[in-house]
Amino acid sequence: MNKTKILVDFAKQLGFSLRDFVLFYKDQKFKDTNLDKAVLFSNLLLDRLTKDEASYLSSKLNLPHKDNRTPIEYGKELVISWLIEDIVSKYLILSANGADAERDFLNESEIKYASDFLINGRHLELYVSWTTYWTSVGKIDLRLDKYLNLLENRALLLGISILDKKFFLMDFSKNDYGFQQEYNLHWKKRCWTCRDYQDFIPIEKMHSVFANFV
Repeated sequence: MNKTKILVDFAKQLGFSLRDFVLFYKDQKFKDTNLDKAVLFSNLLLDRLTKDEASYLSSKLNLPHKDNRTPIEYGKELVISWLIEDIVSKYLILSANGADAERDFLNESEIKYASDFLINGRHLELYVSWTTYWTSVGKIDLRLDKYLNLLENRALLLGISILDKKFFLMDFSKNDYGFQQEYNLHWKKRCWTCRDYQDFIPIEKMHSVFANFV
């Protein structure tokens, strides 16, 4: 799967150019380095890292929660997720809230859980699927801490099924959506699961539908 190409298409569908979001970071340096964020992001997306860039990522991202991914694979996933956040933030006019809002690669001790965005004082979490699993099976799985934080903060959850260009929006101030604990075979751990979910909406309607939840 070429996630970079999919990301380019996603930005285009919302009326943007991915290149503009990468260039926003031009002349911004990673902490204690001379590495330009825009250049590294671009090289990472296009699989053409320099030795210095690859060495930097290996030193920063050899973290336990990267699972079976290499530091460079994990770094690419992070950058893609940041750029999706940037695109959605601009499209829906949202304020960034996460610990990585400055787009630095954080050490394990610096990583803190926080919702991705704030809007009118409300927490909004962004959740992206790169498969059609949600829409084909009607099943949404959330990690244990994510679901409990959504409930505690009475937050909004914006889920984007990027391949089939659909989304859902859950408002945990009004509904718990019937989530129950189950075992996720892919994650190899327990999770909270919502079954028989069908409220998926074409991505081009995201702006108008989202306004109803603000």
